[in-house]
Amino acid sequence: MIVIPYEPDLAPSLVAAYDRSLAGVPHCYPVPVARMASALATAAAGAEPPPHPSGRSPHPRVPLRAGAAWLSLEGDDVIGLIHVAVAPAGEPAGIDAGAIRALWYERGRRAVGQALLDVATDHLRAQGVARIDAYRYEHRLPFYHVEHAYLSWRLEHVHALLGANGYHRIDGELVLDWPDFAADDPGEPPVEVGIDLEWTPSLGARRGLIVHAVRGSDEVGVCVGTSGGEYAAAEEAEDWVYIAWLTVDEGLRGRGLGRYLLLRALHEARAAGYRHASLCCIEHNHRALLLYTGLGFRVVDWTWAWSRDIGE
Repeated sequence: MIVIPYEPDLAPSLVAAYDRSLAGVPHCYPVPVARMASALATAAAGAEPPPHPSGRSPHPRVPLRAGAAWLSLEGDDVIGLIHVAVAPAGEPAGIDAGAIRALWYERGRRAVGQALLDVATDHLRAQGVARIDAYRYEHRLPFYHVEHAYLSWRLEHVHALLGANGYHRIDGELVLDWPDFAADDPGEPPVEVGIDLEWTPSLGARRGLIVHAVRGSDEVGVCVGTSGGEYAAAEEAEDWVYIAWLTVDEGLRGRGLGRYLLLRALHEARAAGYRHASLCCIEHNHRALLLYTGLGFRVVDWTWAWSRDIGE
């Protein structure tokens, strides 16, 4: 087993191994070689992806720099990858963070994962970061999972490796699915608001949708749906609408408006040709989880982000 820096001519072998390793993770589909190569090159060059046609990226466009990736090889076979970069200053203010965008290795090969983690940590130390975050959705590869997912529990050996190296969980998101979702017209809103529908340009085959609740000139609630084609270049992903955002002004909460906006978005999405729905829920947002599971969504993945201080 050897660890070598990633080179563009290794992209086809890398993609084959990546697809194989993530085959059991929900909403992870085979990745085009060009898309993998572009994601690695963009972070290395410190460039940002091109603007999204809707003006809203389905993945936060956090500028990254000092990107670097290493592969573990056994003969000609790729058996592991780590891809890191430096993310903008966050908390505490003014402190840049190292970002593990991707890390995986074959199960049972802990030494492979450790070697990759060690070389990446040395690289990030040399960049002067005092903290490393792993699999935050602001940093990770754009074609991995749905928008707000962190590191999938289906990659439990990677979670274990991070924990054994002093990382701790910092955020958790549940991924929920509703295959063949119900799409009845929810009728009139439960409170006195106007409802505006906004269809947005998409990188997928179908448009995105924003359902606005308004009073006068004020938006008092919103539900944002995006195409699964935003996240994956796969035909089966196009049937999924992802509910990326749902919120209601505090003074109107508890009166059924959030439920209405979600059902209205699903009804309109079904009419537009979507068959399945997915969304994420913060792991401790029990009220939201009760709403989603009460409608028909079921948890299909538990995901977490990790962090470790590496300053002296």
